[in-house]
Amino acid sequence: MKATNETTEQPSKNTESISEKDAERFWKKVEIGSPNVCWPWQAALDKDGYGVFKLHRKKQRSHRVSVMLDGRDPEGLVVRHTCDNPSCVNPNHLVVGTQRANMRDRDCRGRQAKGMRIGSSKLTPEAVRAIRADDRPSTRINRQYDVAPSTIRTVRLRKTWKHIE
Repeated sequence: MKATNETTEQPSKNTESISEKDAERFWKKVEIGSPNVCWPWQAALDKDGYGVFKLHRKKQRSHRVSVMLDGRDPEGLVVRHTCDNPSCVNPNHLVVGTQRANMRDRDCRGRQAKGMRIGSSKLTPEAVRAIRADDRPSTRINRQYDVAPSTIRTVRLRKTWKHIE
C-alpha cells in the first residue's frame, strides 16, 4: 500500500525527467526490505541525517527522489517520514504534504523541542520550579535568572515549560 499525497496528485515534470539509469543508480544505494520496514539510504547523509543523491547535477534529498520515482510530485511541498527516520526512502513511509501538516505532525508526535532542548534556553527544570514557588514580582527575580520579566510570567502561567510540574 502506497502512502498518498495530501494534495491532488498530478503528473510531475520532475518524475518524467528521471532516467532509468538514474533510477537504477538511486536504488543501488538503498537497503530494500519488506514494504513495511524502513529502507535506509546507504550513501551520503547530510548534517540532519537525510540521504543525499545527485540528480541532474543538483544535490537532492533522497526521500524526495524516492517519491518522484514513485510517481508523486513533491515540488513546492515537503516530504514527511511517517517512520520518523530521516534516512528512510521507503515510498510507503513517505507522505507529500504542506509545511503546516508537517508541523502538526511534529507536534502530535512530541518532536517539538522543549525546555533545555531549545538551544537558546537559559532556564533549567530546577529554575522553573523555583520561579513557580517564588512569590516575589517577576520584575524582582528576572535578573537572578538573566531573563525578561515576561519570561518569568509565562513560566508561572504555564504558557512555557508546560512539561515541568
